[in-house]
Amino acid sequence: MNVLRNAVTCCLLACLGVAHSAGADVLLLIDVTDPSAVTIQSTDGLVLNTVGNGSPVDLADFFTADTGFNEATMSGDLSRFSNGELFTVYRNTSTTLQLFSGAGFNLGEFTAGQLAFNGTGTLDLSALPLPGPGATGDINGFRDLLGTWQVVPEPVPEPSSLALLALGGLMLLRRRKDR
Repeated sequence: MNVLRNAVTCCLLACLGVAHSAGADVLLLIDVTDPSAVTIQSTDGLVLNTVGNGSPVDLADFFTADTGFNEATMSGDLSRFSNGELFTVYRNTSTTLQLFSGAGFNLGEFTAGQLAFNGTGTLDLSALPLPGPGATGDINGFRDLLGTWQVVPEPVPEPSSLALLALGGLMLLRRRKDR
């Protein structure tokens, strides 16, 4: 009985920990499933620090190895929330992914407590070392922390799989009890 009580306690604590940290300051969710069409999706996360005019927006430590330098266009409607200015160019330098707007590479100001981004952007990163599922890092604007980025985690097992696993565990407990 103590084993079952301890297992339930551990599960509850794990769930509380996930609920506490999930999405608090994640500003961009990134899907790297198809490296030739990586998507960057805005979230409803809020900016951590007010950041003055500057460019670019840096996704720090995004790449898993030094990438050298590359610059290309990105498609979609990913924009800064407050003024709608689209991100149209991306650049990889070393391990950082940088996002630029097409209008003089100046993104204006981000304000603490407000939404940071809007929309979704798509880029071709097929030749570059991408982060794995669940990876996270900082988003910086003009050298100040705005929030974080996160690679979309791997899919969670289907509920039926979890139910079968739990049933198997209960059968083992019963078998031990019968001995």
